[in-house]
This record gives sequence, structure tokens and C-alpha cells, in this order.
Amino acid sequence: MKKGFTKLIARVLCLAMLVTCCMPSVKAEAWAGSDHKTSTKSVIADWGKGLSSDDRTLLEIASAWSDTAYPATSTNNKPLHGYMNYLAVLEYLYTIAVKVKSTTVENAIANTFFVDKGGVMTDGQITAIDDAIKAITKDPINGGKNENKAIKILGLAFHCAGDVYAHRTIVPADAVNTFNLEKTQFVFGSDPKTGWTSYENFTNGVSNGKVEFYEITKYRSGSSNYEDNIDFYSMRFKGATYGTCSFLMDGFMNNSSFSSSWIYSQSSGFVYKLHNMAYYLTGKGQEVKVYK
Repeated sequence: MKKGFTKLIARVLCLAMLVTCCMPSVKAEAWAGSDHKTSTKSVIADWGKGLSSDDRTLLEIASAWSDTAYPATSTNNKPLHGYMNYLAVLEYLYTIAVKVKSTTVENAIANTFFVDKGGVMTDGQITAIDDAIKAITKDPINGGKNENKAIKILGLAFHCAGDVYAHRTIVPADAVNTFNLEKTQFVFGSDPKTGWTSYENFTNGVSNGKVEFYEITKYRSGSSNYEDNIDFYSMRFKGATYGTCSFLMDGFMNNSSFSSSWIYSQSSGFVYKLHNMAYYLTGKGQEVKVYK
């Protein structure tokens, strides 16, 4: 039996059970820095056993830096939070993280080509990603060796993966019924960027797969946050943790090349659609059936 095959089977079986646990519920918890750390801790426990105790702690901390450390928090760095071509960003961050194990950050960046077919990312945004990588790896605190720097960059990738599932998941069509939200709970406007023009307009958008989870907050009055609620359609959080981030961790430990299947693969157990996934994959020259 090939190395890693047993672990892959275990992961698929685990995720198969998780698929049944994704019904919506509403609690006060948000997909905040502590949740990114919780997700990362679970991934490390299963796939990062070879990391030192210090690197385990460092990876947990680094997975939350995108929300707290400049320039990862700058407006130019939306790509680090799951926006724009998240597939290209994840591949870029992961590839540099693996390369930094054996070279400098500058060399890794210079020798890693950013492929952005379909995402239409600006040069400024790509530069901002590089600046974020350089900034978090420049400070010798929490480790200044190559392995430590690689862990920090992997933390950025983990955070991006989590944000992809939190923000860019398409609201399931049946959510019109399961949300059970009254018309009076929505904020309406003349422009979809500030609010749906009508309740019917919103429900039609959901039914036709046009609404992403990050958009729900815009159309709600009050302070409820569904986008970052890890218990609301919790399969998003589980898909990031036990799917993509687990693949990233396992690949990092084995110096494997990045694979797009770490996001769209059916074996990830993720049952919802992600915004523009098929488009991004086609831009990478992959003609695949992403979802059944």
C-alpha cells in the first residue's frame, strides 16, 4: 500500500461523516482569528505531527495574522482573504512556503511565477501579497530560520483557504426555505452592492446560485453575522479544515507540488459550490467537472 494512502482513506471517511452535519444553525460565534487558530490546530494534530512544538504554535498564530498584521490587512490585499483568484493565490503562497524551506524568501518569490488567468488581479495586488510575505518573515521573533519563515507563509495560505470557504461559498438554493428570514429583516436599496431591490430579488438570486455568503450581511439589518459564523452552514468551516488545509499541511510536510484538487476534489467532502471555481480551473488549463 502506497505511503499516505491509508491517511487519505481515513480523511475521506471522516469527511463523509461530516457532510451530514452541515445544517444551518445560528450562534454568536464568528469565524475570527481564534477560529482560524482552532482550524489550524485540528489540521496539525492530524497532518503536522512532524512539526516541532514551537512550529506548531507558530503556525497557529500565523494563520490569524492576515486579519491583524499589516500589510496583509491593507485594502490592496483582498486576495489574501479569499477574494480575486483565490486558487492562484493559494498555489502561490503554498509554493513559496515549500521553496523557502531551502532558500531565501527573495529567491523563492523571484522564482515563483504568479499565474492569474481569469482572476484579473492587478500588479499592485500581487506586489501587496509579496510585501505581506516579506513583512511577516523579516521579523526574527517567533523564529528566523528558513523552516520558521516557511511556516509563517503557510499560515497565510491557511487563512486564505479559510476565508475562501467563509466568503466565497455560494449560498445553497434551498437556503430560501431554511433561512426562514422575514422581509422586515432585510435592508433594501437601489443597487445590489448596497442592498437588494426587493425580497423577491434576493430569493431569486439565492435560487439561481448568485449569492455568496459574504453578501448576506449586507442585506441584513442588525448585527447578525452569517458570513463569519462557523456554525451557520458549518460544512464551510469543516471543508476548509478537514479538506483544503489538511491537504496543504500534508503536502507541505512531504514537499509535494500544489494540486488544484485540494480545493475542488470530491474527496474533500465539501458539498457546496465556490464562486468562480470552474472559471479559475479553466484558466489554469484544467477542464474538469467541479461539482456533480
